[in-house]
Amino acid sequence: MYFKTLFFLLFLTFLSSVVRLKAQINSNNIDRNFLDQNQLYIHPSASNKILLNTTYEIEMASNALTNSFMKAALFKGFIDEKEKNDVSKHLSQRNTLGLETNFAIHALFRKPKYAVIAGIGHRELLYTKFSSGLFETIFRGNKMYTGQNVELGNTNIGYLNYDYLYIGLNKSIKNFNIYSSIQLIRGGFWLNSNIEKAKMYTEVDGSYINFDSRLTLNYSPNKFSTFPSTSGLGSAINLGINWTKNQHKINFEIRDLGFIYWKNQSKFSLDSNYKYEGIEANDLFDQNVFASNNIEIDTIAQKIKVPKNTENITQFIPSTIIANYNFQLNPKTELFLGVKQILLSSYLPKITLRAQFQILKSLYVLPSINYGGFGKQSLEIGLIKSFNKTLIASCNLYIIEYLLFNKNTLGSGLNFSLTKSF
Repeated sequence: MYFKTLFFLLFLTFLSSVVRLKAQINSNNIDRNFLDQNQLYIHPSASNKILLNTTYEIEMASNALTNSFMKAALFKGFIDEKEKNDVSKHLSQRNTLGLETNFAIHALFRKPKYAVIAGIGHRELLYTKFSSGLFETIFRGNKMYTGQNVELGNTNIGYLNYDYLYIGLNKSIKNFNIYSSIQLIRGGFWLNSNIEKAKMYTEVDGSYINFDSRLTLNYSPNKFSTFPSTSGLGSAINLGINWTKNQHKINFEIRDLGFIYWKNQSKFSLDSNYKYEGIEANDLFDQNVFASNNIEIDTIAQKIKVPKNTENITQFIPSTIIANYNFQLNPKTELFLGVKQILLSSYLPKITLRAQFQILKSLYVLPSINYGGFGKQSLEIGLIKSFNKTLIASCNLYIIEYLLFNKNTLGSGLNFSLTKSF
């Protein structure tokens, strides 16, 4: 029972972390710099000497799990057959679930020939890629696979959080604006599991289960450490350039290009064939495991005799590449096309198509449609409001499908930004 529980615990770690982040929505995360084209339209004019900005953003999406499934997993603690059936209809060879949340406080100090940018922030990233066989076995048991092999591999489950402090320069040259910054990083927690191969065979009469697997798992000893304690230190750079001419704006950025050096990481490696006897085929996974989160990975690893090592590991941070194009259709209307790519196997290029309409002198509305990322399609609506020409607030919500379309795949999030100019 222990080996199968290890798989479920990894998946449960992911879902329980989602719950933990949901509880922190009022205290964690933000947009990363003043050049982000998603927020470019809210920035005050170049005459402002100082800009202060704070932004919180959170996004959770899946190309397989549905809105109703996640509601049940997060809030009910029990998932019924209808909710599982809805997910099964969306399963494919490549299934993903992910969550990214960012919080930061930024400052820009404008000089005659350049500007200094600085800030602090926090980032959390959950990511998983899993096979359809893994989902069905976890949530329905393995009775449906008796007499055959089921593939549970090609799975990656990970979680990362860290804090950062950055400083950099912003320089305008004719139609171009160039920025670069360097950030110092305090690693909080990192868990990463790669299940390259995991084939399970269940004998027809349920007398034994054969498990052929190859996997690695590493994680930080300090779970969800908070400042000033740390499990690792690192650094990264951010680079960006944008070009503006007449009605056209083009922006390109690379964010979080760097690493974290983790100390004393616990690492498990397994490349073996196991045979378990006397296990009921229809009782492989206990669905009530959602009600308990007191199982330790170390304990399970000892039971199934997985060797444990302690290592120092250098992890390359999942960097983000962004490319955007803005077109000013008329004084009150602007069109936006953007592509975002996080360098993870579970993340596809996220394409955003957005329109910005000025409906009042100091009020804008921004409908958008997104496709890709950790999920599929999602609808978004945003508002921008200025106050006294020195304070601007913006909010983007993409929860329409989460609230109204339970059978659709998960795609929801929030972005809030507040900018003050002096």
